[in-house]
Amino acid sequence: MKAEIVAALMLGTSLLFGCSDPAADSINETIEENNEKISESAQSNSEIETAHSREEAAVLLSQSWEIKEPTVIPEGYARMDYYVYDKDMVELRYSDSDDQYELYYRTSTRPGDISGNSHPYTSEATLSSERFGDIFVRGSDDVWMVATWKQDGISYSISCEKGLSQDALLAMIDSIE
Repeated sequence: MKAEIVAALMLGTSLLFGCSDPAADSINETIEENNEKISESAQSNSEIETAHSREEAAVLLSQSWEIKEPTVIPEGYARMDYYVYDKDMVELRYSDSDDQYELYYRTSTRPGDISGNSHPYTSEATLSSERFGDIFVRGSDDVWMVATWKQDGISYSISCEKGLSQDALLAMIDSIE
């Protein structure tokens, strides 16, 4: 019995140390580094094409659907371009006037959360707007960083590095046409 316990402890210890990087001094740092490598690999495996208009983006899609986009953009942001991911998702990127922060609007036939943002925030809620229901939002400190929703088989998301007030976010969402 003692031999089995010692063997189990030795196996656990060897697995623990085998998963860590002595230079990193932490298993968590090694896990974070591996997650970054996976993310970089996934992004490099995605086919991303740039378009300069909604019409150009629509041509790059493998399946046709009406690409809707917001007409109200938070103050200080300007559209940069359209990006088509893997022929089934359109992203519009906006940059603030100082080029420090970006805002992303995505639409796709993919199911689920298409935001690409898996950061754990301190606040989560479900909002409704004048045009859309069940808008799932995540954020912190009275600003929303991510909003996702679905309507008529199309998924939508808005992500903002700086965060948006609820009023600014809902104004942007309600302007989508």
